[in-house]
Amino acid sequence: MINIRDDYEDELKKYIHGSSGTIRFGIHPRRTLYLLSQVLPRFSARYPDVELIPYEASSERMVELLLNGELDFAIINLTSDHPLLEYHLLYEDYMVAVVAADHPVCRKMGSASPDDDPVLIDLKEFNGERFILQKPEQSSRHYTDLAIAHDHAEPGSIFLLENLESSAQLAAEGYGISFNFYQYMRRFHYPKPVRCFRIGGSAEKTIYSIVTLKGKHTIAPMQELIGLIKQFA
Repeated sequence: MINIRDDYEDELKKYIHGSSGTIRFGIHPRRTLYLLSQVLPRFSARYPDVELIPYEASSERMVELLLNGELDFAIINLTSDHPLLEYHLLYEDYMVAVVAADHPVCRKMGSASPDDDPVLIDLKEFNGERFILQKPEQSSRHYTDLAIAHDHAEPGSIFLLENLESSAQLAAEGYGISFNFYQYMRRFHYPKPVRCFRIGGSAEKTIYSIVTLKGKHTIAPMQELIGLIKQFA
């Protein structure tokens, strides 16, 4: 009985001081490929008794879970004026067109920038070519459609593919023009080289935010987890 009581008191102290418990957070599936591998080992080394439960879903679904109290926070790239949500800037991103490194447009546009900052391009440069697009419900498709409309571009045909990595590699093989978020593209290396061009106008940006319920109390481990995410995003 004494051991049981001691164990209970130890667990209670850990909970009160924030060194144990559960943190449930939402994240886009593709962000897990590079972000979680940097963040989770560091966090768990400091808080081994805190259970982390990532939920991989779309931004819309994560907002629903937040409002239902099923998530503590979420990383999303959509905003709303919902009175119960509080947004904290994580980083800004923008859309790029992804083409094979030997695409004729690459020669026309000149060498890539030494600082790897993609050159802005008018999508009409790719008129008549195959556009590799994501499905309408994906956030990348939403921003791609805005860029296409901005430039009044006219693809020759459209090929739908959900997987962004496969889309980029098809572009590398000369199968068409794919589209992606730049901060996502720059973290990956493909068997064949690609080149990225910024699209949609120089002022067009996508905001990634950490979203919580307004007024929700956050324990110290959650604050540190968010800090690590900001560091490696």
